[in-house]
Amino acid sequence: MATVKRSYPVGSTLALIIPIVVALSWSCLVGYEGLSGQDAHDYYHIANAWKAWWKGGGVRPVMIEHPHGYPITGALLGTLFGSSLIGLRLLSALSMLAIAFLLRGYFKNPDGAAADINTFVLTAVLLSPFLLRYALMVMSDVPAMALVVGTYICTVRWLQGSLGLGFLATFLLLLSLGFRLATVPLLAPMVLALVHGPLKARRERWMIFTLLTAAAGLFVFMTMGGSGGAFVDGPLADWSPMNLFSRELHSDDGTLVYPFPNIVYVLCLFVHPGFIPLGILLIPFVRLTDFAKVPARLALAAVLCYIIFIAGLPFQNDRVLLLAQPFVVVLYYPAFLRAMHWARLRMFPIRWVSGSLIAMQAALFSRAMMPFFEQARLERELASVVSEAHARIVYTHGMGAAFVTYCPEVVVIELWYERLKMFERGALVVVNPEDLKGQWKDEPPSWNWEGLQAQGVEVVQERPDGWLVARVR
Repeated sequence: MATVKRSYPVGSTLALIIPIVVALSWSCLVGYEGLSGQDAHDYYHIANAWKAWWKGGGVRPVMIEHPHGYPITGALLGTLFGSSLIGLRLLSALSMLAIAFLLRGYFKNPDGAAADINTFVLTAVLLSPFLLRYALMVMSDVPAMALVVGTYICTVRWLQGSLGLGFLATFLLLLSLGFRLATVPLLAPMVLALVHGPLKARRERWMIFTLLTAAAGLFVFMTMGGSGGAFVDGPLADWSPMNLFSRELHSDDGTLVYPFPNIVYVLCLFVHPGFIPLGILLIPFVRLTDFAKVPARLALAAVLCYIIFIAGLPFQNDRVLLLAQPFVVVLYYPAFLRAMHWARLRMFPIRWVSGSLIAMQAALFSRAMMPFFEQARLERELASVVSEAHARIVYTHGMGAAFVTYCPEVVVIELWYERLKMFERGALVVVNPEDLKGQWKDEPPSWNWEGLQAQGVEVVQERPDGWLVARVR
């Protein structure tokens, strides 16, 4: 059946913008700046370092762990608004809208019901609790997802005969890697599709192959040179097929014990309400014919490559798993249309159900944000204690990046990197002793805390949340 041309009223388009605007406004009202956790602060520091270098101060930042595509772009945006932090947060929020509008433009409906596509994009993407949460944070994940979605759509259109889009797909693919190296498994099927390509685009195919080969060679060269080994020395070094079936995992994050083995955890991507609340409702409407065409097979291959890779890593993290969420949305779209048709035949109260689902997703999003609000509050409170103590040096584990942000005058020494032999008298110590005894047992943070206790510490503040502030004797 031919696809009927869609038209979207201005009101329905504006409705897609409302969730991120409301979420951003709420986060600002409660004082949340998008900074919580090590990685968020690291991205903020890198953006500020690039900004300082552009102005002639400091040295040019070098990639150590995170690719610099996100902080550089955020810093450039920040020059328009006077703050790198605003630029980084806007980039994350706008990237979520980009994902939504790219998918809305990609989806087709044989019945021409634009409202169905709008409803699906709103509930599956814009109100996905985990996706909306990371769109409020200083994190590279959502911008990287937007680039990967753009790569996928351009690749599909190129395979369907839109000549020229192969180059755009290749450009977006390479740009994705500059934002998040973890996108490699998602992009692998697209690389194969671009190299294979349509027969009538033979010249374009060979040029794309040359570009991808050159990029791969550059990556290998950077890795051997030590400046681009974040992916090889990190995720690849930790990957093991045994992790797929393990609940107790060991990595540089210490020892972690989870309720389910990794292979079960990654399947949450299809049914967990934090990723896609509609998922479990749509499973009865999924058919094998949904995967018969090349676009669906490409999306399925991307998801399978990614979850197998993630299941082999020595941790479970919803942020990392989230990268594949848009492809699950693509796979569920035919089932959603089928479900809507089923509901209309039975005169189901679709608007009432949609309203209830939106309210439930808003509640889930609020719940998902609370730990991040608390983490941000904790970081600011502990940083305030450090500043008021007028310490010159602070030893810490888990708060180092936050202290660099909020206490720029203090020398921060992380207890994570290595076993320290001596500790400066009068320095502050900020740790959570219970965490060190459990997760970090027989690791540098635990050894260093034992060394500090042996040298002698005087308790300055013991908090009910388990954090301890002490001074070295």
